[in-house]
Amino acid sequence: MVLNTVYHYYYLSQLRQKVAERLDSLVQASSYPGSTQSVLIVPALTSVSGDSTYWSGAWVLITNGANMGFVAKVKDYNPSTSALSIDPMLPNEPDMFAALEIYTMVDPRMIQAAINQALGRIPRRVSATWYQTDARDILGANELPAGCSNLRQLVGLWQVEPRDPDNPFIDPVPKTMTPLPYRILDSADGQFIEADFQPGYYLAQYMDNYPALAFDEEKTDCPLELLMPAALAAIYRMLAARAPAQDAKRWEARAKQFEDEFQAAAYQVMPRPRVRVQPPRLTSAR
Repeated sequence: MVLNTVYHYYYLSQLRQKVAERLDSLVQASSYPGSTQSVLIVPALTSVSGDSTYWSGAWVLITNGANMGFVAKVKDYNPSTSALSIDPMLPNEPDMFAALEIYTMVDPRMIQAAINQALGRIPRRVSATWYQTDARDILGANELPAGCSNLRQLVGLWQVEPRDPDNPFIDPVPKTMTPLPYRILDSADGQFIEADFQPGYYLAQYMDNYPALAFDEEKTDCPLELLMPAALAAIYRMLAARAPAQDAKRWEARAKQFEDEFQAAAYQVMPRPRVRVQPPRLTSAR
């Protein structure tokens, strides 16, 4: 399997659309003049399906304008007038040519929940740097970088020698990086690191998780090779939990298929403790 190692940023709106396209569940359209708060005029739907019952039960997400972010269910669709009746009604008068995303299989809010569930199980490496003035103050529980809650997320510790000791963080590439053996200990005051610390600079590399996304304009650099199968597996598990017994097995089988795809990708690209890794770059100082 060849994986893309150049990670790009993706907005929540892009991720939601990509997941829906894999589910063959998304139609993007616009509402036309004549729309009201309870009936949207959407001519584009007729070209997808002229069957008035095809759209019943689908979800409509407004992605711009005064009703941005609002989700409604489709009550019915009249192909001859392009009238899409929705419930609940829009809180505001619809914008002319408002952008719509219509989901025929799953609620877009379920897709967003699945994306965040996937982000919560995919670790990444985060570098944090300390300047040691007292060994008792370095790498204590209160020294963890944002996103880390446990010292056991540590995957590497290095003693570093800056190229310019007077301006150590001008050049982010250190002169030398020496791996430092360490042990994680638990005490009544919490976890701490036991290591042969000497005065100088240290770099610690942790695993943390990608933060959840709440708004369309929020973005993540989580690789799609991991995020897509993890999100799809989560969606099919949600569908299985809500489906009758005869359908649940089918959804569970699909969930397993994407879980296997996720595990295969994760084995290649996710950081693992006790595995030799390329020393990271210095990023910040204390």
